[in-house]
Amino acid sequence: MGQLDPMADLSLRMGARPNTNHVIHVIGSDIVFPVMAPGLWELIEQQASQEFLCKLPLLHDRDARTARSTWRDAFGPDNLGVRSGARFTSADLVLRAAECGRGVALTRGWLARDAMTEGLLIRPIAEHQLPLKDEWWLAEHRDSGPRKSVQRVRDWLVEEGRLQTMQTVPQVLR
Repeated sequence: MGQLDPMADLSLRMGARPNTNHVIHVIGSDIVFPVMAPGLWELIEQQASQEFLCKLPLLHDRDARTARSTWRDAFGPDNLGVRSGARFTSADLVLRAAECGRGVALTRGWLARDAMTEGLLIRPIAEHQLPLKDEWWLAEHRDSGPRKSVQRVRDWLVEEGRLQTMQTVPQVLR
């Protein structure tokens, strides 16, 4: 994770929180699960199981919280090749590749929700997910002070995060 910008009033982040002078506001929790394009699912004509993950290309990004090894350790299968597959620099590129049918992505629910709602991605395994407690957070610069504009944006982001956490991620759209 990159350093917090000392000039920014607010910084919306996910993942581990650094030691910082900033005021940290927890925005919400998330979950990690595999997603893929509906067309890829139809092409392979699979039943939902962990084993199908071994038969398809895996899509990776640099996010340690969505690492294949973490998924394999929690749910298997033991022969899941965690190093194979295309690597991308960001989660949005991984999701786009999954939408295009290039493989299976492990992703955060917050990031995949819209594509799943629109039918661009499905969640083939609904029974397994990795919880990410207090995963999304907002860093507020201590010197932002009582500026109303910063307070309004902060309050809006905190409320949106609360609402986002309360929404359910579509389970299986097959």
